[in-house]
Amino acid sequence: MIGAEGLGIFAMTSVLVMTLRSLQGGAVLEPMSVFGSRRSAQERGGYLGFVVMLQLLWIGGISALLGLGSFVLWQMGTIDLVHTRTVVVSLIFANVITFQYMMRRQFYVDHQPYSACVQSLAYVVVSVGGLWLYKQVGEVTIVGMYFVLCASSFIVCGVQAIRLGRQVRLPDADEKRRFSHDHWSYGRWILLAMPATIAYYQGYFLLCGSLLSTQETGYLKAVDSLVAPFTQVAIGLSLMFVPMIAKRIDNMSIAARVAYTRKLFLGMLGISSVYAAIAFFFGPTIVLWTFGEKLAAAGPVLQKMALIPLFIGMGQPASIMLTVHQRSDLRFYAVMVAAVATFVVGVPLILNFGLDGATWGMCVSQGVLSAGIWVALLWLRYRHADGNVPAAKAAGAASA
Repeated sequence: MIGAEGLGIFAMTSVLVMTLRSLQGGAVLEPMSVFGSRRSAQERGGYLGFVVMLQLLWIGGISALLGLGSFVLWQMGTIDLVHTRTVVVSLIFANVITFQYMMRRQFYVDHQPYSACVQSLAYVVVSVGGLWLYKQVGEVTIVGMYFVLCASSFIVCGVQAIRLGRQVRLPDADEKRRFSHDHWSYGRWILLAMPATIAYYQGYFLLCGSLLSTQETGYLKAVDSLVAPFTQVAIGLSLMFVPMIAKRIDNMSIAARVAYTRKLFLGMLGISSVYAAIAFFFGPTIVLWTFGEKLAAAGPVLQKMALIPLFIGMGQPASIMLTVHQRSDLRFYAVMVAAVATFVVGVPLILNFGLDGATWGMCVSQGVLSAGIWVALLWLRYRHADGNVPAAKAAGAASA
């Protein structure tokens, strides 16, 4: 099993993966959730073809540039060969896994959450099984782990690609223009917020790596991997609800929207409370069972990070409604405030309290983000309290 040092390297290369995922989210996935369910049957094939082309050109092109940059840094002697290989393999993995996410998103657009869950479960089973077999063969390395995860995603993608291939066609010129306009008008705010989106949470791994040590970064990453399942649950629920609500939001009254938001909030609060309670009361035991004695010192960190699922759960309903209203500009402002909190509050906490400070900083940043998203949604409700302005016009105002 790799130790804290290896996990630290994994944490820092995973920031590259998260960067590409954020770029994909802004240009491909989030606009796909909002506009995909509104496409007519005649447009469906062309739209899918447009999304696949955008995915390959956008993520593939940026990955090539990042890979070239790492090669240049290696030639200059800034990073060693081992880190260069790790960066390149992590970029390959990012391309494969983001393509898988794009195909999974189509299930949600088609209102087939069961199929999306099957895909996710299949990936978990195949990847965990592959990592277990890899561990039996010999010494585990970060590069090897990335290759196993790539192979697992290839297997899952291959099965779904057969189904997707029957539906895809090349979009005509008019479709390309309209689809590009929709994705850009909505996604530009998300892309603009991308540096802040990465900084407010993933930035803590880079800060720990530069201000503390790769070992302490490994502890933080290990604990984050135990918080991540709830994050995936929250994302999965968002993927399910956004297309459903977006399809009928224009016909919902203000009272109906408020009632729906309240139900989402209570449901997410209940789920996040259970997860947070388990992390708080059984954190050290869970870390010991999952990672063994090498990372047992990270147990108390998980107890502190139990606040993060709570904050995510409380903020997700407001985020869903802002997405449905096509107000990515308001989400941009909330993320920017959270990123400012990372540097204004997080950096001093790390410098003064080390790993504990990084943990509390992550909680503060997540809490600030959730509060900011709710402030944005409440402002939107106050601005259009009479209900006379359709949600689509709010998006137009955001784009102006």
